[in-house]
Amino acid sequence: MLTGFDETTLQTLIEQQVSFEKFFSKATLNPNAQLIKGVIYGYRVEELENAWTQKVRYLD
Repeated sequence: MLTGFDETTLQTLIEQQVSFEKFFSKATLNPNAQLIKGVIYGYRVEELENAWTQKVRYLD
């Protein structure tokens, strides 16, 4: 998984309704995630300045 969470942990986080900020602070993103390039919803992922937004878009 891109976030490093197993299925059980992911389900627990969903049930706890954690915020994106908390979710990504606990996540271990794949070290190659920054290599993801492209356009999502009209924005170039590699050009997003907000780190949280960029991490969310990596999952898209």
